[in-house]
Amino acid sequence: MKRSMTAVALALAVAFLAAFGSLVGPTATASAATSIDMLNYLTFPHQTAGDICSAERKVRLRGKYRFGVYTRHRLYPARFVDSRVIRLNGVYNWKVCLHRNLSRTYQVDSGIRNVNSGGNATVNYTEFGTIRGNGYYDWGSFFDKEF
Repeated sequence: MKRSMTAVALALAVAFLAAFGSLVGPTATASAATSIDMLNYLTFPHQTAGDICSAERKVRLRGKYRFGVYTRHRLYPARFVDSRVIRLNGVYNWKVCLHRNLSRTYQVDSGIRNVNSGGNATVNYTEFGTIRGNGYYDWGSFFDKEF
């Protein structure tokens, strides 16, 4: 009985490491398309000011990328995007935030910072809500490799 309990515990430990071991690595290498995707219910005009931010991710980037932010209402297929093309080489901290502005709009912005040099880049998009109105919005940031 004791031997079978040890075998079960060992099997569970191996399964846990197999499932979650890759999540604790220090950096992730960006593939052809890498993104941080969020979902929130937004109302226009909003009632309170404040921010919602993703957890900071550490990514290794090498090459030329389209770095952007987006919003998309869940009932409409079109995605509103603002982006820029940048050349990157190194390990970066990456984060995306949704700000409730004083003008009662929402601004999605994303920033990266090189962990060694401190160099940074940002991109942002303002969602006015005049076209699609209240509802669930996907929003976030992405890197697409430029070939």
